[in-house]
Parts: sequence; structure tokens; C-alpha cells
Amino acid sequence: RHDAGRQEVSTPLTEPDAAIIAGLEKPGAGLPLVQRLALRFYYKPFVAGKAGWEKDIADFAKANEKIFETIAAIKPEDLETRVLVPKQDGLEDSSRYWSAAMLLEHLMIVGMGMRNIIAALSHGIVPDYKADTAKVKPVGAAAAATTIEAYRDFAANVMLDIDRSSGDRNSKTTFNHPWFGAFTARQWHWVLAVHTFIHLKQLRAIAEGLKAAA
Repeated sequence: RHDAGRQEVSTPLTEPDAAIIAGLEKPGAGLPLVQRLALRFYYKPFVAGKAGWEKDIADFAKANEKIFETIAAIKPEDLETRVLVPKQDGLEDSSRYWSAAMLLEHLMIVGMGMRNIIAALSHGIVPDYKADTAKVKPVGAAAAATTIEAYRDFAANVMLDIDRSSGDRNSKTTFNHPWFGAFTARQWHWVLAVHTFIHLKQLRAIAEGLKAAA
């Protein structure tokens, strides 16, 4: 089974790519203040983890169904083409210039990390590192076809892996999310599905950008 991790070598950037990236904020810069406040003081206490474990699983599956539909509509030769998408809620500025393949790579990196966090917290264990959005950016080193195949495996299995490895879903043990703060296993489980929907919106914007450039 595929176990996503960081690639050691990134794809060389063209001069236009480098110029666009230079104009974006640095990885890990976070979200605008208004979004950060909404996440901390509304979504964290009133939304995160409230929908229920099975609802999270259903939402994750729904998001991935839409992701695969969108990927299928993109020409194979365009899957590794970067597209600068408009600013959107929940998306760091540095993440706005990715290809479809890079987006899937990111979802795997983050998803596998969340799988491990949820399992640990459900057993009362706090991971011994700091979650950092700057460290989960894709590099686009793998071929698009390889990335898509790996993502299909990830999407089909990560929630099953979480269910198999989890102990107490209602454990009060917490681990800090970079934007929300202290999160329980149930709250991390919720954000795994939400994170997928955020990047579904980005993927659709990438697809529209590719169409406009054709």
C-alpha cells in the first residue's frame, strides 16, 4: 500500500514559474487574520468534530468522488502544469500555484500525517513534533500517472486505516493544529474531510485555468 512521504528531489522550475512563486507568500505564512479568527473562535468550538465520525467518512468519500471526476476531465498532458488560482478560504498564498498532480501529492502527505495523529491521540499519545504547513508542500517530482494511482490507493484506504488503528475516538488528548490550535482525535478526523474539500475547490480552479489557457 502506498505510504505518502516527501520526495527528495523537486522538479526544476522554469523562469516564469520561479517568478510567480517569488511573488507569493512564503510557505507556512498562514491565512489572513479574518480567516484565522473564524477558524479559532467559530469553527473550532462550534463545528469541528460535531458532525460525527461516520459523517466525516462520508464527506471524505464525496470529496474524493468529485476530485476523481475533475481529474478525469483534465487532459493527461496538463496534469503536471501549474496554474495560479485565485485566493480562496483555507488556502495559503504559497499553495496557489500548483498543478493537479502536486495537489494530489499534498493531499496524501497531509492525509497520512493526519492518519498518524488521529491514531496516536486516540491512544492518549501526543506526537513529539510540531505540525507545520510549510513542511507539507508538494514538490511535483513524481509523474502524474504515478501520483494519481497512489492517490486512488490513499483515498480508498486512509479512513479504513484510521478505523483499524484508532482506540478511543472521544479521547481528550490534543495535538496542536497550525491554525485551529489544540485538536482532539475527533477534531482532526473532521479536518481531514474538510481539507479535502478545500483542495477540491482549488482543483476545480486549476481545471478552469487550464481550459482558459487552451
